[in-house]
Amino acid sequence: MDGKKDRESLLLKASTAHVLGNLYSDTQPEKAMPYFETAREIFTTVLSPTNPDTLDVINSICSMELFLRIDVRKALHDLSRLLPMYIKIYGHDDPNTAVILVNIGLAHYYLDEFDRSIDYYQEALQIYNTVYNGDNAEFAYLYNNIGASYSDSKGPKKAIPYHEKAIKILEKTYEGQRNLDLAQSYSELADAYLQLGMIDETQEQLNKCFAMYDDWIEEDSYHYIQPYSTLGKLFYITNDLPNAEAIFTYAINILNKNGFSNDSPEVEEFLQCLKEIREKMDSSKD
Repeated sequence: MDGKKDRESLLLKASTAHVLGNLYSDTQPEKAMPYFETAREIFTTVLSPTNPDTLDVINSICSMELFLRIDVRKALHDLSRLLPMYIKIYGHDDPNTAVILVNIGLAHYYLDEFDRSIDYYQEALQIYNTVYNGDNAEFAYLYNNIGASYSDSKGPKKAIPYHEKAIKILEKTYEGQRNLDLAQSYSELADAYLQLGMIDETQEQLNKCFAMYDDWIEEDSYHYIQPYSTLGKLFYITNDLPNAEAIFTYAINILNKNGFSNDSPEVEEFLQCLKEIREKMDSSKD
């Protein structure tokens, strides 16, 4: 009896840790990983390495590794191993399988393999079309990811309709509420507009994004990185160099607080932006 109670207690601890990890993953991702690791260790030991609960935690860990860019290739490797196991457990045309396909697509996106990312997103989209109606919020996340891949491969004109679809769904789903995916969609659309030189439209979407984030998430949250990047570029394009410099400096500080070193690709990109801004400011003084 004691052994049974111990087992139940451990499984409850693992389930709670997984839930806490998911809660932290939205706003404080650096706090999420220890909970996921605890859940994985317990589920693996008490259940099995291939139990659905264990596999779900591993997927959560891969998602967090992708979000924090910890080791994208490792995450892709682990997700590729998860996919056939998910198909065996849930079947191919199941939303749980679609989640793995989306994460694999995201890994390819972070590796600049945009066509491959779109292939996986489209496969997930086919699954969603069989189980959800067209205005389900699950579509919005996928549309946003497809738009981002198109923006970096085939150009913003092809991306914008997908971001607009995502926003339409999320604004209906979360009317009058704050939502991280909706704020992210505003940010993605702003970036696409900026690439086309649509200044007013860019500013409008950024305002919507910041209005949703401000006084809701932490000031140094990683979620601010993309909109600050777009805002810094907007200031640069409109020749507001002091504000561009301030924004990119602040964005680097946020990255550092979220565990990104100065030699990480994300920080190096912003450092290069700062270099160009300061060179332009110096040349204007001559």
